[in-house]
Amino acid sequence: MLEQVHKHIISELQQNTRTDIIFIITAIFLNLLALAINAATAERSQEDTSLLIVMFIIVALVIVVNIIVIIGLLKGKQTRCKLIGGLLKMYKYILT
Repeated sequence: MLEQVHKHIISELQQNTRTDIIFIITAIFLNLLALAINAATAERSQEDTSLLIVMFIIVALVIVVNIIVIIGLLKGKQTRCKLIGGLLKMYKYILT
């Protein structure tokens, strides 16, 4: 029974790690995309004020996405701490 619990906790830790990797890659990709869009529109924004508004909307979107990613990573860290704590308790139980 303990072996099944151990396998389940390890698989949850692996899934948590994959989720965090996806969060980080998505955030990096969106930040680079926003940087490219804002760099392209920055040249022409002095002539057209609507492009300036688009730039600010993209910056706001990047900030919101980064906040969501940070919250997701913090929740993942909490989950990992609980799972590792459970593993440690299980190991202490086995060794005593």
